[in-house]
Amino acid sequence: MTSDSAPHTDAVILVGGQGTRLRPLTLSAPKPMLPTAGVPFLTHLLARIREAGIKHVVLGTSFKAEVFEQHFADGSDFGLEIEYVTETEPLGTGG
Repeated sequence: MTSDSAPHTDAVILVGGQGTRLRPLTLSAPKPMLPTAGVPFLTHLLARIREAGIKHVVLGTSFKAEVFEQHFADGSDFGLEIEYVTETEPLGTGG
């Protein structure tokens, strides 16, 4: 298999939970946005995804969804293409 025929891989990350077990920390920010080593935890995960050669990431958001798009925008600053899918009505664990 050549690199031209290699399958395209996307990453899907579910980041819409309310983080109730980490309250009161998650009252002001969604769990994936809590600082870890000075940056949001999700930043570390996105860096690992990029290092693995994955370019397209779908973030499944819900709780405080706007925070993710404000911080990561289209993903270009992180060398990624980030797409947002927002669950407007909670559908339970994993949407």
